[in-house]
Amino acid sequence: MLPTRRNILTGGLVLPVLAGKRKREGARVTNYRPLPQVPVTATADTTGQNTGNWTNAFTVAVLPDMNTYEVYHMTVSAAQVLGSAMIKLRNQLFSTVTADLDGTNEWDPSQTMKVNAGDEIFFYWNYAASGTAPVVTLWLQYDADLPQNTYRG
Repeated sequence: MLPTRRNILTGGLVLPVLAGKRKREGARVTNYRPLPQVPVTATADTTGQNTGNWTNAFTVAVLPDMNTYEVYHMTVSAAQVLGSAMIKLRNQLFSTVTADLDGTNEWDPSQTMKVNAGDEIFFYWNYAASGTAPVVTLWLQYDADLPQNTYRG
């Protein structure tokens, strides 16, 4: 068969090559379970890292009591137009976020943010804490097959 665009896009050439390939022995599919969404409204910074500006603080008081989990999606609402924030995990810069023209943003990564028990996540905004506070919501999940993971509500 000659390679055509249609064959390549529909898998006409790929599927015969993969025929007979089996899943690796012992490989497992991750058993992800969702955790409740965690919304946090920013407050004037109290960490000393972002004095005078808004900070969304995802502290151990609001994050789940679990050994290992991950953030697989984040949303921002009510942020200042084009306002940006540094996202810090374990006192290291994880990423940044910039609000769109409507004051929102979404983060849906190809690589999730891995979080361990006791970790805290901070969004340090680059503008003064006045007016409407930005709200950040985290979508979390955990691997239910890991023996150290027991969701305690």
